Amino acid sequence: MATTPKKRSKKSKVTPTASRVESLSQLKKTIATQAQELRQAAEQQTASSEVLRVIASSPTELQPVLDTLLANAVKLSGASKGHIRQHAGETLRYVAHYNESPELIDALNQLPQHPRPDGMGTRALVERKPIHVLDAQAEPSYRAPAAQANARTMLIVPLLREGSGIGTITIWRDIVEPFTERQIELVKTFADQAVIAIENVRLFQELEARTRELVQSVGD
Repeated sequence: MATTPKKRSKKSKVTPTASRVESLSQLKKTIATQAQELRQAAEQQTASSEVLRVIASSPTELQPVLDTLLANAVKLSGASKGHIRQHAGETLRYVAHYNESPELIDALNQLPQHPRPDGMGTRALVERKPIHVLDAQAEPSYRAPAAQANARTMLIVPLLREGSGIGTITIWRDIVEPFTERQIELVKTFADQAVIAIENVRLFQELEARTRELVQSVGD
């Protein structure tokens, strides 16, 4: 008796499983993260090269170096504004500003220049580490002129020379958004470069002064 041939079963369509979709999504995220990290590394390298170029071209001029350092620190960390303060004896003076209005600069220069014991900048210098403030408006010790009333998330990084504080870099956002660890480390790098630049100019000026004294003594 002849057997009826079996019908060939139709192949079922292959559909991606949930795990495969999830793996693909994770892969895309990983690639995007790596691309972002590479872009950030390239931007940091470009900024460092720019700072070194300014230092080399202005060995006796500190202002162009500080201005370049601060601009890169603010832009690459995603902040809005910032300034650098430097010790001058027992006082602190503002030596560089970025994206701050003339009104704010004038108001800051009129503030007491002696460090306040409860000030966030003083904390950064005493503790020798960055002070990260999520919302400055919620800090009891935060005091600022009306022109700076919109400052929210702040980062204050000390300038340390041989373990001693000689100033601070302060950057901030007009919104509440914490700085990432990478951004904080980046600003610390710029702070280190600022200290090197300040020390280089100081040594260069001392060398020039000694040279003038030597020339004068020989002439006498």
